[in-house]
Amino acid sequence: MALQKIPGRAITLGTDTAGDVTYFNGSAWVRLAIGEVGHVLTMNDAGTFPQWGSSDWIYRGSIRGFSSGGANHHDQPGGGGTGIWYFFSEIFSHEFASDGDAVDTTGDLVIISHGVVGFSSETHSFAVGGRDGNNSFDVATIQSFPNTNPSANATDLADLVDADSQTTPVSGLTHGYSASTSGATIEKFAFTNTVNATLVGNLPNNHDGIDGGGVTDSTADYGYVAGGGAPVQVNHIDRFSFANETTTDDVGDLATTSQHAAGCSSETHGYFIGITTANPAESSRVQKYAFASSGNATQVANVGNDSGSARGNGISSMTHGYLVGGEVHYTAIDKFSFANETTWNNVGDLGTGETTNRCHHASSHF
Repeated sequence: MALQKIPGRAITLGTDTAGDVTYFNGSAWVRLAIGEVGHVLTMNDAGTFPQWGSSDWIYRGSIRGFSSGGANHHDQPGGGGTGIWYFFSEIFSHEFASDGDAVDTTGDLVIISHGVVGFSSETHSFAVGGRDGNNSFDVATIQSFPNTNPSANATDLADLVDADSQTTPVSGLTHGYSASTSGATIEKFAFTNTVNATLVGNLPNNHDGIDGGGVTDSTADYGYVAGGGAPVQVNHIDRFSFANETTTDDVGDLATTSQHAAGCSSETHGYFIGITTANPAESSRVQKYAFASSGNATQVANVGNDSGSARGNGISSMTHGYLVGGEVHYTAIDKFSFANETTWNNVGDLGTGETTNRCHHASSHF
């Protein structure tokens, strides 16, 4: 008997949709409906049938970090000032493998702003919210640029629910989460489309005045928000689930109350680097907390003057954390090893001169 062939267009299983998968269950061919963005094809617990599930993903970057937008405070070193703020739209990058000075990618953000915060996906970086170029009002814009081609410039992707600046950014696999500076609300936006953000949950505590200390646990799929300084400084470490943002917990406390923070994420720990007063020249405290134990943070290092405040959400590589720029006249790229947080090294500069000192900028990586 000759081999019989059935063309694919002749196979129908009912309610077929583009992206569906067909598999044999032992007695018949059945349809597995298309999965969601970020899902991968895996097996059920019994190992008998395929199913869609979350991929094993790593939040930390392996190639380079970005610093985009931001401003230079008008005060001059040693006192006095010109009364001029310098605002930036440029997108700078620095390589993890070689370190060294950051370079101008020649790409620009759509909106010149500071108080903007950064998010990282596997393919794009995002600069969200901020203050406009005259420092007169908050903006709601969600900007995006491709990680492999930042010179193509950012595009206006969507908007936050509420215009805001210096929020706390947390990056999941498929979405960005922005914790408000005026309460405990969490806004969520998708990395892959142009739909505006939505309100999805509330943290157990207010975290006003953090300026960027968001942390990601990509093993267990949780985001962390800690500290804050307005109206009263707090030491809470709050956690929320990427799978269900209404699932939130107060999981511990910082060793000291702190604000104006940067955040870095290793595979197993979150790092909160911030000052304890509103004085940006104060030495920043490096605090570390474990994802698995859900306990209090411990202080593991101090970073010198100007080196921790208002520095976006930090930059995380596979093995190191980075802090770039900062108030008031700081241009350094500082680096520490997740294996030894007490040793910090200056590995490059963002720029020199009053027009390239940078704070309140967006940090991202891939």
